[in-house]
Amino acid sequence: MAIDYAILKAVGAGEQPATLRFYKWDQPTVTIGYFQSPEKEVHLDEAAARGVRVIRRITGGGTVYHHLELTYSLVISCDDPMIKGEILDSFETVCSPIIAALKDLGIPAEYQPINDITAGGKKISGNAQIRKHNTLLQHGTILLDIRREDIRDLLTGAGSNKQHILDRETGEKTVREVNHVTRVGSLKDFLGDAVFTDDFRDRFQQGMIRHYSSKFNAEIVPGALSDSEKAAAEMIEKEQFLNEGWNMRREK
Repeated sequence: MAIDYAILKAVGAGEQPATLRFYKWDQPTVTIGYFQSPEKEVHLDEAAARGVRVIRRITGGGTVYHHLELTYSLVISCDDPMIKGEILDSFETVCSPIIAALKDLGIPAEYQPINDITAGGKKISGNAQIRKHNTLLQHGTILLDIRREDIRDLLTGAGSNKQHILDRETGEKTVREVNHVTRVGSLKDFLGDAVFTDDFRDRFQQGMIRHYSSKFNAEIVPGALSDSEKAAAEMIEKEQFLNEGWNMRREK
């Protein structure tokens, strides 16, 4: 989370180009949305007993249990012609290359407004966004597998959360309670254990790169964090994401 924020600041300052990043979690982690209360969303004692970190994101959205997944982030100027316009439209714009890459692998992925990707009627990707420093950061999960028993034990209400649904024809938005345990699916449901191989990860990531390049009419080249991004991420991690005041009470 600190690296994503550091990249956001660097792109916003004009020090780095738009950046597409892939990563995974070194240990099971729960992230809560910027406006959420951890006491209401997470069984904190159980998380502590299991060594599961609880981190507050700078992006909005609901509670997410990160474990068996691929994670991405896209950081890009809000002046980019593909990003200008309504926030709801930008969610679909950023999700569409992921959907195309999943379809290349035989997964019947679809965009579910406002910020989900589904397949076979199940949510396989949740996405969150923030605009800051005239820069957009969107990051999200692509679930390889789901441990429903962990969700039941760690998240209150068995992972129930509010889902915002947009009716494309009327433009009306509704809110409904959903249960992650029953509603969430994964790529393993379609491709089995092949999703855990390096070959699958590489093909999927290369597919995403190809479709992002086409969607944004941009050349995407391999890169690494700059020294200044690394230093900023270390400072942000220490001052914010490892800070109980931030994670528990949104204190900066």
